[in-house]
Amino acid sequence: MTTLCVAVLAGWLLTGLVRAALGRRPDWLFLLLARLAPALAPHAPPPRPPDLARLSVLRI
Repeated sequence: MTTLCVAVLAGWLLTGLVRAALGRRPDWLFLLLARLAPALAPHAPPPRPPDLARLSVLRI
């Protein structure tokens, strides 16, 4: 039973610390989403190398 109480108190303490840290800057969510937006955007496929058949001088 004691470990349950310690776990609950530790959870409350951790929640309080996180809220205090994030409460200082009210725009933290906006900043986080602004940083994640480029990472979540789809990336273009890598460029393909030139087609050697088109670049060949000796093609038939």
